[in-house]
Amino acid sequence: MNKSFDVVIVAGGLSARMGFDKLSAFLGERTVLTRAIAPFLTLPYVKKIIVVTNNDSLDLPGHVVFCPAGETRSLSVLSGLTQVTAPYVMIHDGARPFVTVDLIDRLCKAAEEKGSAVPYISVTDTLRRIKGEKELCDRDEYALLQTPQVFLSDELKKAYSLSEGKSETDDSALYEKHIGPCHYVPGDFANKKITRPEDLFSTGTLVGTGFDLHRLVPGRALRLGGVTVPHSLGEEAHSDGDAPIHALMDALLTAASLPDIGHLFPDSDPAYKNIDSTLLLKDVVKRIRALNREILSADIAILLEKPKIAPYLADMRRVLSDILGIASEKVNVSATTTEKIGLIGENKAVAALAVASII
Repeated sequence: MNKSFDVVIVAGGLSARMGFDKLSAFLGERTVLTRAIAPFLTLPYVKKIIVVTNNDSLDLPGHVVFCPAGETRSLSVLSGLTQVTAPYVMIHDGARPFVTVDLIDRLCKAAEEKGSAVPYISVTDTLRRIKGEKELCDRDEYALLQTPQVFLSDELKKAYSLSEGKSETDDSALYEKHIGPCHYVPGDFANKKITRPEDLFSTGTLVGTGFDLHRLVPGRALRLGGVTVPHSLGEEAHSDGDAPIHALMDALLTAASLPDIGHLFPDSDPAYKNIDSTLLLKDVVKRIRALNREILSADIAILLEKPKIAPYLADMRRVLSDILGIASEKVNVSATTTEKIGLIGENKAVAALAVASII
């Protein structure tokens, strides 16, 4: 991006339809508002994040600027605009926690070219007018608007000054009334707004599975779940061969619809020779968070005949929960044998199965 952008996060609503403060509700390990802010924190072209709220108990990063909210959404945006100094401004609803870096990038690029960018999604349900003249509407003529909406800062400030305090639920409406037509950009169906209690329980939890198997050979360390287990044999692999972590990584990547570890960390790349798999897991976690997704839980079953690894399972849980950024009770690691059947039963291999959930 050639220009700089400020962001106004509107977080002053009363949550009347929720019955409680929806912005402080948790989705995974983070609140709705924290997730709504998170992608903007990673973007170098975002110079200032302004949160408009009357809640002074929010736990947010120190460099976020706070502004008092007004009685209406329009007055709250106007309050935030007083702190805007960048050439461009994004207005985003604090109740949209699923915004992604990809959507923000597309909108900002479009705004640099066109002067504004408003994300929309198509109407997929049947649309009928139920007041006045009741009739079916052509849904192809309508769209649902989302945030963030991006404008030249001076133009949006002018639109708000000309509105004389009249309330609007959408910034593009004021812009088109006082400045000119907006440029519309395809949005993201996942970028939903949390409005009702049921929205918190229908937020698209994703589940993935993973599997890994390695031969056991002399002269290698036995690495399981980020822990070195004393044994005469270890995994034969390009990396350290940590089968539980490899299975977990594939489970996470599958849940997020990302390429598997064979594509991301190929065994043809010398950079991954004997690498500690915890470093690869940290990379996967970063990729998940770049999608503004949160890891909810992980379960790993290790299949190994020898040695007995029960004394090491707690250490594995601790290592993995620290890397995943979730409580240890949301990470489970178990172990079993194959009753001396097959390669694993003959102590010639170790395998792991993993299931992970993200939101």
